[in-house]
Amino acid sequence: MHATNKPSWSLIISCTLGTFLEFFDYTLYAYFAVMISQEFFPLYSTKIQWLATWSVFAIGCLVRPLGALVFGHFADRIGRKKILPYTILLMALPTVGIGLLPGYSAWGWGSPAMLLLCRMVQGLSISAEYNGCSIYCVENHWRNSGLLASLTPFSCGLGMLGASLLALCYSQNWRIPFIIAGSVVGMVGWIMRRNLPETTEFESLLREETIHRFPLRSMFQRHKFSIFVNVVCSAYMGTASYLLLVYMPSYLQKEFSMNIKHSLQFTVLLTCLEALACVFFGWLSDRIAQWKTMLIACICTLSICCLMLFFMGSLELFLLSVVCLVISLGAFDGPLTSYLPKLVPASLRYSATAFGYNIGGAAIGGVGPIVVTFFIQQTHAPKLVLISYLAFWAFLAAVFLVVRDLKFSTKKIQLVSD
Repeated sequence: MHATNKPSWSLIISCTLGTFLEFFDYTLYAYFAVMISQEFFPLYSTKIQWLATWSVFAIGCLVRPLGALVFGHFADRIGRKKILPYTILLMALPTVGIGLLPGYSAWGWGSPAMLLLCRMVQGLSISAEYNGCSIYCVENHWRNSGLLASLTPFSCGLGMLGASLLALCYSQNWRIPFIIAGSVVGMVGWIMRRNLPETTEFESLLREETIHRFPLRSMFQRHKFSIFVNVVCSAYMGTASYLLLVYMPSYLQKEFSMNIKHSLQFTVLLTCLEALACVFFGWLSDRIAQWKTMLIACICTLSICCLMLFFMGSLELFLLSVVCLVISLGAFDGPLTSYLPKLVPASLRYSATAFGYNIGGAAIGGVGPIVVTFFIQQTHAPKLVLISYLAFWAFLAAVFLVVRDLKFSTKKIQLVSD
């Protein structure tokens, strides 16, 4: 199908508001992790408080594949536009709830239990958000779909930036940013999404009556390898995003004794660079193969990680290396949002894309901070653990990108030969 005219900005904004709120909330939680740990787990040592706080964060990510299966099933059955208004509403309400939740001193164990419940509800609803915008761009066949789909991670960057700015303004009162973001973004998103038109490809599926009755079964029967490629690529993206943009302020405070203000300011810089890199490399991916752009990004990440091993004792060189890693992440993340939906046909696209992304980007990537924290406490080698874990996923992503392209090229050669 040929590309249609460019979309209106209202459509783009309504789609990307959900990812904005998603990463706004995640970033706030990470920035205020120290305060949250003291508020909800005051009876334990600093080490246990830290692990408990990041465990709540990780559990919220681990439930996301379940949400992807549920929301993906209905999005492939009844349409994309009917799902998106409810996902942003279910995401906004727990965000406000976290801001209003009393601490341990008021509710006892009921307080951390409700915090966990809010994070789980967020995880279930967020599962359909990130991929929803990119699928919407791809399925409407808009010109420069790579660039438009890259606005999804760009909105994540804006969410992180907004969280950083509010965190700086309310550094002593962590509740206010949660309340502001959840109420304002949730209400605006709900209003804008109620009138979303259906995507071009899904309307074609309805006309041709090719809707799968059980998308999940067909997905696992026919597209296992594509889902696995999705999982690995999303795992690298999620791991790098959480470690470099969400976990980094806490990491700098604990390992380098950097004060909260300076660590937040540095993360604002990282967030801006990653968001801009996403858009630039998304634009570039419309002109060269998307998988090649992503492969180059993985190679750059591996090279930077290897160089970091030689100057682990220098704070200045460590920060410069993190800046380079974030730009490489943007080069991978920008094209990824358009690459993933094209791995499977439209009739199974939402289920397969959301499931693979949430297994990799959320379940695997989301536990990155607690995995790194655990191994740092076991090995007492914080920089080596961080570098090695990041390099491991970059290497796997590079391998699977190459294998998938070789497999796809072989199929095309066989079809031509036949």
